[in-house]
Amino acid sequence: WRKNLFEYTESFDNSYWTKENTSISSNQTAAPDGTNTADKIKEANTTHTFHFVNSSLALGAGVKTFSAYFKADERSFAGLTLRVNGGNDRLAVLFNLTNGTVSDTITMGSVTQTSSSIQDVGNGWYRCRVSAYHSTGSVISLISPHNDGTSSAINMDYAGIVGHGVYAWGAQLEEASTASSYQPILSTFANAFKAAFPSHTLYQDYLG
Repeated sequence: WRKNLFEYTESFDNSYWTKENTSISSNQTAAPDGTNTADKIKEANTTHTFHFVNSSLALGAGVKTFSAYFKADERSFAGLTLRVNGGNDRLAVLFNLTNGTVSDTITMGSVTQTSSSIQDVGNGWYRCRVSAYHSTGSVISLISPHNDGTSSAINMDYAGIVGHGVYAWGAQLEEASTASSYQPILSTFANAFKAAFPSHTLYQDYLG
């Protein structure tokens, strides 16, 4: 069994997710599961800069896989970035949300065991994935809209248009080289575990 290491995986407006030059409109459209829970990640700065939301987690060594679901709105490209080894090594991948392809891949440092993919899941939604090896320190996972799907810089900078963006839902980070079925963690992991397994014994086993 693989654990989704993220929390608030469908609530990018939550303070768990750090925002940089972005704003979030929550519950804007139907998600891949049919519920009205997909958020819109919007550009909030018109200067030439990086627009993203991110989470940072201290993790042990091994390949990490980061995935999320995207649907085009004003922007028809989206990016996933994995900053491993405390951010010293980075993999950034841009995805085309119109034809379902990887449009660009950028690396920095000595990032290894990298891969990416995009899967059409219907109704305009795509599940996008990136994987890379992490040895020590923090893993920083970034989700971003993009204007044209190509970049010469690891930070994928471009001049934004306030309010333009993409729909996003279902973020997942796993300690594996592939993405497993999406596991929603709608608040903290502890609360999600208690809801799924209300038995006192099972919860105590999880706590150790």
